[in-house]
Amino acid sequence: MRLLALAECGTLSLLGAVFDSFAVGERTLARRLLPLLKPGVLLMADRGFPAYDLCTTAAAAGAAQLLWRVSESFHLPLVEVLPDGTYLSELRGRRKSERMPVRVIEYTVTTIPLGQDGSTEETSELFCLITTLLDSAQAPADELAELYAVRWTSETIYKNIKIEQRGGALRPCARTAPPSSSRNCGPCSASTRPYAT
Repeated sequence: MRLLALAECGTLSLLGAVFDSFAVGERTLARRLLPLLKPGVLLMADRGFPAYDLCTTAAAAGAAQLLWRVSESFHLPLVEVLPDGTYLSELRGRRKSERMPVRVIEYTVTTIPLGQDGSTEETSELFCLITTLLDSAQAPADELAELYAVRWTSETIYKNIKIEQRGGALRPCARTAPPSSSRNCGPCSASTRPYAT
């Protein structure tokens, strides 16, 4: 089973979720969540999502802005270097006319672990983000990098849920539903009773 969730990063509120078999890809599931986007939303996503078709569809859905991580192998031609060190590029579709302008933000994270000498410094891998927020003065690169780091909090929560769903002993459900039509089959519960109004 594959789960894809749309969550608000500040409050970690779940805005929507879709489930399907593991044979259905994340990009396909993402398209099912796009109608939930509202104008002015900054949609953040990890490396498995960027593709011309999904990016253009997501940007058009609810007039959302995008901030997506891309892998090292993602081709981003240099169009123009901006004063803050980021650069403009474009996502390319199958046809020459299919172009979507994006801004590229590349950065590393430097940490100073508490070692014996106190001066050991570690640098992370290179992170590469693309965004539809093209104006570097209105959307500073360091702020976008910090926002993207917040996204990991919600991803970690859902990863833990998925791990918990797989773990533990399985308890078989009764062959017939109880009179309330409510079932409790392990970590998830479902009810077919109508909600009282």
